[in-house]
Amino acid sequence: MTAALFALVAVSGTAFADPCERGVLPAPRPIGLSDGPADFATTPSACAETRADVAGRASLLVDTPDFYGMLFGDVLAHGEYALGDVWLGASLAAIERRFVQNATIVATRTDLGPATLSAHFVALGGDRERIAPFLRALLPTGTAYRYAVSFGAEPGVAAVLVPTARTAVTIGLSTPATWTVLGSRVRATFEPRVSLDAAFAPWTWLEPAAGLEVRMGGDAAGPLETVAPSVAVRIFPWRDLQASLAAAFPLVGEDRTDLWLRVAAGWAF
Repeated sequence: MTAALFALVAVSGTAFADPCERGVLPAPRPIGLSDGPADFATTPSACAETRADVAGRASLLVDTPDFYGMLFGDVLAHGEYALGDVWLGASLAAIERRFVQNATIVATRTDLGPATLSAHFVALGGDRERIAPFLRALLPTGTAYRYAVSFGAEPGVAAVLVPTARTAVTIGLSTPATWTVLGSRVRATFEPRVSLDAAFAPWTWLEPAAGLEVRMGGDAAGPLETVAPSVAVRIFPWRDLQASLAAAFPLVGEDRTDLWLRVAAGWAF
């Protein structure tokens, strides 16, 4: 008990010159939850780390008036390698599983998912803030399209503000674009997005967070794709082991998905 109180006091009073170094707490990270392929169209961390993560994700869509429903799940492997203030990232949706019911028609399918590669660098760093632009590429490794090829690019910027050692605010802004090629036809999508998360660690092993994502699109029915509040909790059970649980609830927009979920575990080296 005494040791726990000492650690809490130490974290509360930490004086640091790097927002990514928070004493006994790990580097701040965004909630980073969306329904994009692999980690495409999600906010990355603004902190350079060498780490490895694995996550299970799920999304649910229920459209009762149209007698339509879809349940989607995948297993995502992610890694980052830091070289000073520059770092590289890679993600692969190793397994994708879809269940779709349209009235009396039921279909299931299992596929290899898409992959991404990304490059990040610190453009501005201060005692309590850091801004890191990034460029992410969506690679056509998925098998969901039998006769088409889909790829994309996502330039963006991630930022973190650490007012105290136990609080963190992360912001993400990106402009993901995808192209799907089927024979001589090309379908392009452009969905600018912004996210804002706030986290507070009441103890050295627990960090709850809440956030909001707004995404625009090119749907003829309206430009607003989704407004999705989210909640998450990060747990730090032992050394550099980290675990998290996150959920998002799209409220309005043309995206009719009802729920996004993610369970993840990772290790920072």
